[in-house]
Amino acid sequence: MNIADRIDIAMKTAGIKSQADLSRASGVSESTIGRVLKGGVNPSIENLAEIAKACNVSMDWIVNGNDTPNTEVTEMPLVHVTQEELTILTQFREATARGKSFIKTACNSVAKKSTASPDKPES
Repeated sequence: MNIADRIDIAMKTAGIKSQADLSRASGVSESTIGRVLKGGVNPSIENLAEIAKACNVSMDWIVNGNDTPNTEVTEMPLVHVTQEELTILTQFREATARGKSFIKTACNSVAKKSTASPDKPES
C-alpha cells in the first residue's frame, strides 16, 4: 500500500467524499490532491501535515503505514444516551472534516463559557 492508497482510506474513514472536500478541509489545492491520489507525486511535508490533520490520522500512518489510521479512537464502557445525543453523534459522524472542525470549535467554546460561569444560565 502506498501514500495515495492510505490517503484514500483516510478520506473514506473521515467521511470526506471528494478531492474537493479534502481540498476545502486541508487547504491543499485540489489539483495537488488529484496528482497525489493518482500516484504521480508525493505531497510536501506541509501538505501531508494538512491532509493528515483534515483526515484525523497521523502523518506516520500515511507515509509508512505504521500505527493505526486513527489513534484517537478509544473504547468506552457501555453508556446510555438520549435520542438527542445519538442524533448529535450521528450528525457529527456524517459531517465533512470541515464540518467536524466547526462542531468541535463550537463545543469547546460552549464548554469554556460554562466553565467560566457555571451558575449563570445560558440564553
